[in-house]
Amino acid sequence: MKAIVNVQSLSKELKKMSHIVGKKNIIPITSCVLMKFSDGLLTMVGTDLETTIISTINDCTCGEDFSIPIEYTDLVSISNSCNSPLEISVKEKHISIVSGKSKFKLSIIGESEHFPNMPETDLDINVEVDGSFFYELLKASQFRSKDLNFVNFNNVGVGFKDGKMVIVGTDANTAYVSEYEAVVKGRPSIMVTDSFITTCKSFQQSVIKVGNKYIEATCGDTTVTSRLSEQNFVKYEVMLKDSYDFNVICQKSDILFALKKMLVSSDTLLSVTQIDLSAKGIKFTSTNTDTEKDSEDFVSCDCSIKLEKLYLNTNHLIALLNAIDSEEINIMIQNERDNVYISPADSKIICLIRPLIINR
Repeated sequence: MKAIVNVQSLSKELKKMSHIVGKKNIIPITSCVLMKFSDGLLTMVGTDLETTIISTINDCTCGEDFSIPIEYTDLVSISNSCNSPLEISVKEKHISIVSGKSKFKLSIIGESEHFPNMPETDLDINVEVDGSFFYELLKASQFRSKDLNFVNFNNVGVGFKDGKMVIVGTDANTAYVSEYEAVVKGRPSIMVTDSFITTCKSFQQSVIKVGNKYIEATCGDTTVTSRLSEQNFVKYEVMLKDSYDFNVICQKSDILFALKKMLVSSDTLLSVTQIDLSAKGIKFTSTNTDTEKDSEDFVSCDCSIKLEKLYLNTNHLIALLNAIDSEEINIMIQNERDNVYISPADSKIICLIRPLIINR
């Protein structure tokens, strides 16, 4: 059994699998990529038992059809170190890979029939999306909780409404909510895992298929199928408001520049910025009583509100602002103890950050 595959094409497809293969070695064979050669076509399958990726390469030749699992890290190392096509052959007890004058001998970890099968999916909805959908998923994923004690916030929610999908990432202290316009019918909302999001982050024109237990995305010759989280969809609506008492329009870069100065005197465990608003603009103050360091800055903008002692987590606020692509932003505030809402002036995105209750 022998096949020849273009090393550049192989390396490209292996990179797509980097977020899945070998990350969760529940069983040894999941550290491998299943290589299936048939009629001049190489089909590569990688899985962590939660998410499965299938890629195809047309640039290969084989004398007969065969399948063999090969260790992912070995394939990556070999493809990155060789320029000539790879000749892959299966011997009785090992795998031989030859590229030009280079030769490699690998152990056979398992038989192809032992490789986990693709799950049977019940996909009942198809949606055409572009790269901005996956970009919004990736940004929302930044604000999901990484704490396994808060499982309801560990994934990104996608809600389906007529004409749009609502993407939500939150850890209960901050939230990122984005609307994506799509031809889609209403259906129950889903919770998407991080492995699906990171694997599909470079997808462009794609077709999304959704069922009760799985989500699938196809872009070109690559298909990613992932199990949906069984956690309930985040009830983000309760965190949002229909109207806001005060709206401050300012430039994002000015706010970010001021906040970065606040980090100079911030506490290493919790960085807090005090914000005071007046008719002239926004005053930023950060004080570290342990080190006796103080930082202060002022950003001029049109404020129709006077509000003092609004305390926010500096790093959380910086992360939210960095997730917004627009330069002009709206900051919407009710009072110093209510949520602060930030939205770009030109898109359907809203970010939320909860204030800190500090007595000073």
